[in-house]
Amino acid sequence: MDMGRPQDPMQMPVQDDWCVLIEENTAAGEYSVWALTHVRVFRSRADAVLDASIMARQYQPRILGKIVGRWIFRTGEDIWTVQVRGKAAFLTRDVHFRISVAKPEPV
Repeated sequence: MDMGRPQDPMQMPVQDDWCVLIEENTAAGEYSVWALTHVRVFRSRADAVLDASIMARQYQPRILGKIVGRWIFRTGEDIWTVQVRGKAAFLTRDVHFRISVAKPEPV
């Protein structure tokens, strides 16, 4: 299983693949935008679920510096909502992101 790194270019999934999706707030100037920021592709659901579980514990949102706290909520069989507290510059702030396991649909 090749899990790659979250920042690597996206591999295009095919219909039999399973994907790990990461949705999070991204900074756009003064504004914050909720966006799908990563799609990681796996050949089996088991590999995707394992990766999603690991990412819930290790993923670091780009808009934070050092993470000082993490709360993980399993909100569905294949969905994790994660709140992290981090330090950016002189501020401490909380942000959250969502990780989902999904199967691509034909277009």
